[in-house]
Amino acid sequence: CVDLKNSNCLFELETRFKAEKNTPEAFEFLKKIQIELLALYDSAYEKDHQKHQVAFIGRLKQFIEQFPNDPIALKSKKRLFGIYFSSKNYTEALPIAEQVFKIEKNNESAQKMLLSLFELGKYDVILTDPVYNAFVSPEIMEIKREASLKSAMINAGKGNFENYETDIRAYLNTKPNDEKAMVVY
Repeated sequence: CVDLKNSNCLFELETRFKAEKNTPEAFEFLKKIQIELLALYDSAYEKDHQKHQVAFIGRLKQFIEQFPNDPIALKSKKRLFGIYFSSKNYTEALPIAEQVFKIEKNNESAQKMLLSLFELGKYDVILTDPVYNAFVSPEIMEIKREASLKSAMINAGKGNFENYETDIRAYLNTKPNDEKAMVVY
């Protein structure tokens, strides 16, 4: 089945081993089958995103749910985040980014989480989240800079000048270039 990339055969084996997954051997075999199916779904998705997105998302979620502690589950979460984010489904992307960040506390996962918050317009959350101060990279600094400026504009529009001033200070603390700094003067 695997060598021939025969999906029908893999589906039959999957059904059989789901029923028998009480034994460790069956559980491991089921996981291997699911990994092969993930690869097939990924390949189909790459050929036609729109046609195969829903099925691939379902398959990723299924693997994550059945094998949450497997290293491939983490890769599946990252892939799922990428699909949601690239299709501008930030509401679904954010919880996935948060899950990945809990496992991998690094600049890349922090950036993805902050970008999701930014795209959802949660600028105040970005500015108060501990991640905002814990990670420093040019990309994260840019998110901080833009979030503080957007938050300032929202606060100015609401007439909340105390928060506006705080946001402008946060913006200037990100050390924008002179041209960008002139925006606030």
